[in-house]
Amino acid sequence: MREIYDPPQTLFCRGSLDCLKQTAVAMVGARHASAYGKSAAEDIALGLAERGFVVVSGAARGIDTASHKGALKAGATVAVLGCGVDVAYPRENARLLAEIAEKGAVISEYAPGTAPFAAFFPARNRIISGIARGTIVVEAAEKSGSLITAEFALSEGRDVFAVPGSIYSAMSCGCHRLIQQGARLVVSAADVAAEYTGGAAEESAPPQDLTEEEAAVYALLSREEARSLDELICRLQGKAANVAFLLLGLRVKGLVEETPMRTYIRSAAGKHL
Repeated sequence: MREIYDPPQTLFCRGSLDCLKQTAVAMVGARHASAYGKSAAEDIALGLAERGFVVVSGAARGIDTASHKGALKAGATVAVLGCGVDVAYPRENARLLAEIAEKGAVISEYAPGTAPFAAFFPARNRIISGIARGTIVVEAAEKSGSLITAEFALSEGRDVFAVPGSIYSAMSCGCHRLIQQGARLVVSAADVAAEYTGGAAEESAPPQDLTEEEAAVYALLSREEARSLDELICRLQGKAANVAFLLLGLRVKGLVEETPMRTYIRSAAGKHL
């Protein structure tokens, strides 16, 4: 924090800062985020937490909230507020902030009891980027406040990542501009992890209680890329019979999920990416 512009003299904390012994990655984006943006933020945050990263965000509506929720499924997260740590803002995030404090930390440079004020939020962005190795912008309009956080990160010598979106969506203009200016394009937690580990995270060993055929099916699945039943049958080349039945068994064990498109991915609960 001493490296950033105007470092805070004091930080108030609700929870524990022990989680910041892990590599921290900030995630920011639009408050009025699309379903795509919130889904991407939650999935990437979950993947980061499962890989041992701590996710830092601002507890605002939209991308911030989705990022915290994703991280909490598998690890700790840190919320940096533009008000006192004992003030729930927005109000609907009171329960979320309590869970963040229980598993990670809620921090602020403002004294307890301080009400949210518009000018406090751009200022707190320097803290979000300052305690993180890199900042991921998930969804941002051309003049989004999230770009302020990205600018802070660049000025502080931190990495900046951006998640691409539809060329027809105004909510993706800011991310696309960042990519044009040199931000790293990322579509998964593995892309971010590779920047800090020198390569994609190793696949974890399959669960021990799987049959040989179940293990063969499970090995072809990942969290990032969904596969159809026909694709799995084709790739297995006879190594497993009745693949649909095997997938049902893996779903019952909580290791595989079926998507709305009737494709299959590894379950987040299985923690085997």
